[in-house]
Amino acid sequence: MLKKLILFILVLFFSVTGYFYLRAMNDSRTADVIWEILYSSPDYRERAGESLNLSHPLIIKYYNASVSKDAGYAHAAEITMTGGFKLGDNWLDLKAEQVLFPKKGFVWKASIGSGLSSIKGFDFYYNKMGVVNFKVWGLIPVVKLEGEDIARASIGRLLAESILVPSAFFSEYGSLMTAIDKDTIKVAVELDGEKTEMMIKISSEGLPSEVVIQRWGDVNPEHKFMYTPFGMKFTRFEKIDGYTIPVEMSGGWNYGTERYMETVKLEFEKVKFF
Repeated sequence: MLKKLILFILVLFFSVTGYFYLRAMNDSRTADVIWEILYSSPDYRERAGESLNLSHPLIIKYYNASVSKDAGYAHAAEITMTGGFKLGDNWLDLKAEQVLFPKKGFVWKASIGSGLSSIKGFDFYYNKMGVVNFKVWGLIPVVKLEGEDIARASIGRLLAESILVPSAFFSEYGSLMTAIDKDTIKVAVELDGEKTEMMIKISSEGLPSEVVIQRWGDVNPEHKFMYTPFGMKFTRFEKIDGYTIPVEMSGGWNYGTERYMETVKLEFEKVKFF
């Protein structure tokens, strides 16, 4: 009887484990397929500054500081990063890789924490669909979010992160930029029906020191979806393939308000433009 019970428990354990494993593999394949679509999507132009119509000295200063005169046109980037993610009162180590294609989508695959607290998964936006999917040890579901509100929140992230690919960002939104004071640029951004505004602070060197976007989300006491300021502060830059971009940053929701709490820190280890 005891042997049968042990055998039953083992069969049940491996069946459940196999079920979660197969689901995890299926979810991972979805993210991998979208990654490959974004990575292989063409958008060819000869020069980064082709057909630009920049209207203000501050905007021109930002462009010239970000894009070298001899830079070719890059429409997307593949990024490897490390950092930290704040969960409750604790900071957890973070490792991630991302493909970022302004105006089309992104896939962010991450591992957060370690040991018993290890969470692995992905966050993506593509073709009007946004998904957040993370699992304990990469197997047991802990967060799976999708639907219209999540898609709109994901669009906000994509729009804010588009500044990391300067040639594509200026090509898409350069004509929509407005200098509202001596060091702030407002950008009216839109993607797949989602319209919002970004504010970009420009340093004396002409580089962005912070970006704040009105992003759709429910990070408030009522957990009600509404436009909420989401911001990132940039602290270190590198010149890569003719582009000078932020490679160290921190930020979170409710940026610039009394509710703001820093929840993410990132440091880029490798950036490949394509």
